[in-house]
Amino acid sequence: MRRAHDAFATFPDKRLFQVLSEGIPLIAENAADHDTTARLLHQQGNHRGSDVLHGFATEEAAKALILTDLVRCPRDFPKRAALAKRFHGHLAKRIYAEMSRYPGIWSFGELAKCVELDCQPYYLDGPNQVDWIHRNSILEEREQALYVDFVQGLTDDTDAFEWRVPRDSRPRLPFLGLDEYRQPDCLLLVQDLLAIGACSTKGLAVLATMWRDFRPQPESTRDELRERIRQTLDRLADCGLGSANALATESVVRRWQFPMWSIPIREPQSKPIDLVKLRGRRQRIIQQIEEIESVRDPTPAVSRAKVEVLSEAYRAWQRDVDTRVESTAQSLGTTDLRIRSNAALDDDFSLPSYQRVVELWRELTEEERVSLLALAWFTRGQMADWARTYRHAANSASTLDEHYHIGRGGDHWLAGLERWEEPPKPFEAGRWYGG
Repeated sequence: MRRAHDAFATFPDKRLFQVLSEGIPLIAENAADHDTTARLLHQQGNHRGSDVLHGFATEEAAKALILTDLVRCPRDFPKRAALAKRFHGHLAKRIYAEMSRYPGIWSFGELAKCVELDCQPYYLDGPNQVDWIHRNSILEEREQALYVDFVQGLTDDTDAFEWRVPRDSRPRLPFLGLDEYRQPDCLLLVQDLLAIGACSTKGLAVLATMWRDFRPQPESTRDELRERIRQTLDRLADCGLGSANALATESVVRRWQFPMWSIPIREPQSKPIDLVKLRGRRQRIIQQIEEIESVRDPTPAVSRAKVEVLSEAYRAWQRDVDTRVESTAQSLGTTDLRIRSNAALDDDFSLPSYQRVVELWRELTEEERVSLLALAWFTRGQMADWARTYRHAANSASTLDEHYHIGRGGDHWLAGLERWEEPPKPFEAGRWYGG
């Protein structure tokens, strides 16, 4: 016996529909068996075993989606034989399963781009999208759940080798409801397609009639797809298939993806030059981040001495506010005054200590006020983009009242200056440099 999936591309329609109507229910049954066992293992706390069988259930169910795509594919498509080979490709099966999880993909062009990214041998990722180089995420996740492997880091060209073993379990977050077992979306979709009769001999003939003239373009929208699905459901109902199963039909409309027969799905080819190029791109972006961080021009117009005096006056005002809040809480017999009235906040601005901060701030020149505002904002983003922060402050300072300058900025003046004074730091992977 040998695998004969390539014969799918050569069978005439009548035989193809008969063969697939026999096989798709068997595929769905096998996937459901894996899924049931995965759920039981999960309930028993064997999360690693559950993950493995959940992955098998996912891949098995995805085979049925590949076969329905083969039916939807025009007979004259020159790469029809390559489409049939997806039946046994781990990456192809995982991509079909992955795309059924995202009913919000709005256009065929967006779908094609997602598939293209999922076929890359390497990719950059991390808080800044360049922190680390990773291997193809779909294959990496699959193999990491199954195998002990000997690996080397990709990000830098070093001799950092190590043994990697399958993870024992995934992080559990019961308080977020993430500890519940979740049936694969693609299995749910296949079961719904079976429920409405789309995978019967007659139903597959309907799919061929309704879809083979649909050649999605990059601009084809989700609305067009759903309209085509609804027309298919109506035709199935006319044939006496699935008309009574409203939940299944709605699920198919929501989950069934564009036909993907025209989208190339290639196993990633790990060429050394690809890794070299990706490392070069990563270094160029890191260099840009470091160059931005190194800019300290223009020099703040406000002196350190003035910043220290203003900051100390601001802290004195805050101590007075805290004292007032504590006194009010005691008089009300509570220790919690997180929500305060507008009148109470207005009283804070009437304190003598606040008036002292206002006097000091009003003595500043316009340029000093701009610098002070920029220093306050300089502590917001992880990236020390002083030039952009200063420009923003210069454009905004005159539009903000003194309550904003003092009340929203006073706690950050000195910290911003200290950040401006410290030497630029080299890029650190894992530290977010977003604005």
